[in-house]
Amino acid sequence: LLSLWMAREANRHAADHMRNLVDSAVAGFTRRVELTNVDFAYWEEAYFAAVFADKPWIDSNIGESTNLTGVMQISQITDGSGVPLYGYTTAESLDQTDVLPQVVIDGLVNRLRTGPTEPGRTVGGVAEADGVSYLLAASYLFAYDPAEMEPGVPPVLISGVDLSAERLLEKSQEYLVDDLRLVTLDAPLPATYGARPLLGTDGGPVAKLIWQMPRPGDTLMATALPAVGGMSVLLLVLVLFVARRSFGL
Repeated sequence: LLSLWMAREANRHAADHMRNLVDSAVAGFTRRVELTNVDFAYWEEAYFAAVFADKPWIDSNIGESTNLTGVMQISQITDGSGVPLYGYTTAESLDQTDVLPQVVIDGLVNRLRTGPTEPGRTVGGVAEADGVSYLLAASYLFAYDPAEMEPGVPPVLISGVDLSAERLLEKSQEYLVDDLRLVTLDAPLPATYGARPLLGTDGGPVAKLIWQMPRPGDTLMATALPAVGGMSVLLLVLVLFVARRSFGL
């Protein structure tokens, strides 16, 4: 019984540790996407290029950072109401307008508009575009001096990275998580797996990450139980021997 309790506790502590590790990985990955988006959004030249339709500048900076260098795997610029202006992915040319579904754009822009219009503020979530899942962040484009900005709601930059199997494999190796995968919310969860929901661009859960839970208690039982069993048998034999000697049997 003691061995069973120790094994169960070892499995529980390992599961809690792994869940905390996955939470940290998601938080760190999300923050990295947000900071990258803010770096591009709080860029005076980007603001004025979006406001005054300077497509060559946007192509050579936002576009090529997505299309060529892969700093982002997808980026979308809209006006303040969510109308797509420019869009880029690693798989497309520089002649796109909208690379995200309008429902995704609307979800992010509406969430931005419910809060203060200020530089550095971001909203985000997971969304799918053309069969690829992305972790996205959205921020207003801003000039360094607000007094130089045009009246009205600023343009919006949405950017993100894909959540492909290859990228999740990189994260699983970085954080030592076994079999980290992105699945639908209704996908069945294997008995030995943990799960964490991911929020969509409207703020509600849209998918979940799953991973294989470590089970050190099972290993403990597999290695310790035979030894404990052998010791128990040996102890029983010793007790019987002492009893026979004591009672003259």
